[in-house]
Amino acid sequence: MKMSGLKVLIKNLDESQKKEMKEGIENKKWIKNNYNILRTEYPDSFIAVKNLKVIAANRNLNDLLKIVNSQYPDDNEIAIEYIRKEKSFYFL
Repeated sequence: MKMSGLKVLIKNLDESQKKEMKEGIENKKWIKNNYNILRTEYPDSFIAVKNLKVIAANRNLNDLLKIVNSQYPDDNEIAIEYIRKEKSFYFL
């Protein structure tokens, strides 16, 4: 039976790493599910999400990373996402 790369990676993680990965995925899902609300609150900004809430926001990614790293230096489950003010449309 062939395993995908992600399954092999997860299988080789210890319990704390699995927890961090799961929390990071949950934060990303939360961003996706709340994107329209986030768009009005944080237009054209980067946000950092931990435990399903925005912990920092900034229009400049480097500034956001400085804030996050200073307040949460050892946290690996924080999700960072750019929130566009306008909806994106793709034409194929």
